[in-house]
This record gives sequence, C-alpha cells and structure tokens, in this order.
Amino acid sequence: AKLTPAELAEVRAGLAELPPADRKLAEAQVMCPVTDEPLGSMGRPAKVMLGDRAVFVCCKGCRRKALADPDK
Repeated sequence: AKLTPAELAEVRAGLAELPPADRKLAEAQVMCPVTDEPLGSMGRPAKVMLGDRAVFVCCKGCRRKALADPDK
C-alpha cells in the first residue's frame, strides 16, 4: 500500500531518530517483519539481534515477539 504524505513524514521522522548506520539498515529493510508495517511508522524502530543478525522491528512489543520466535 502506498503511504500518504503524512504517513511518509511520520516514517521519516521515526527513522531519523536512529544513528546513521542503523538508519541505513532500517531504510534498506523497510518493513517490520512482525506487523508488516513500515519501519518508523510507530516512532523509532527497535533493533533486535537475532543470532548474529541485526533486524529492526517497529516497536518494543514486536521486539519481544521477534526474540520469542526468531526463526519466524
């Protein structure tokens, strides 16, 4: 689904809260793997280490879900 200008501004603001290196990774990932929502749409994305891989999720609630089922 295409984002409205307001939603796009919200996503950019959330991603802007990340350090530059993390922001690049989150921008490349684009979507939360738990909710399938755009990263940044719920504020600053949360970084989760799943094994040796850094993954970004949209919020702390999704962080818990990702850690509980990392293979998903």
